[in-house]
Amino acid sequence: GDEYFAVGADMDIVAVGNILRWAKAANVKDVAFLGGEPSLHPEISKILELSRSVGIPANRFITNGSRPFVKMMLSSAADYIDWVYVSLDGPNEASNDAVRGRGTFSQAMRTMALLRDKALPFTVTTSITPSSYNQLTDLMSLAELSGCKTLNIHWVSPTGRARDGSSSVTPQKWLELCDQVRAYKPTRPDLQVQC
Repeated sequence: GDEYFAVGADMDIVAVGNILRWAKAANVKDVAFLGGEPSLHPEISKILELSRSVGIPANRFITNGSRPFVKMMLSSAADYIDWVYVSLDGPNEASNDAVRGRGTFSQAMRTMALLRDKALPFTVTTSITPSSYNQLTDLMSLAELSGCKTLNIHWVSPTGRARDGSSSVTPQKWLELCDQVRAYKPTRPDLQVQC
């Protein structure tokens, strides 16, 4: 719920280092950095470098594509990111910005163009809500054009911020959506669509 986001605390680099060393000892193959928006962490560049220096083979980065992320991608921190997940909650400005805030769709589109130009593989990850349910075809078309390697589609479970259930589609509708995805044939052979 929102009470979690009100805390406003960042994990310190010592704690992150301990987790990364534990992960390496446990033979973890990749680590995902997420948040909120992990590029807002004041030491994110050091943390990404630390992950690599302790021997984690791959770093995944989950972002909303905001300006802090773009700034980070133009720095040496980009050398420590192997795969990016861009969060998008609709195939156009109206549907995405209604969930994520004004201007976030255009920021995400700029970020995807930057990732494509840098040849850094990325996934578009989206959560299906009642308002985006009928936009699946447009979402898959956007994924095709974006250059992403994967479109990852999530069901919004009625927990946390969505606990009242109004952001969730019924299990039956979710299964119908999964059937549509299963029948979909991407025009790009390098694109996967997953539920």
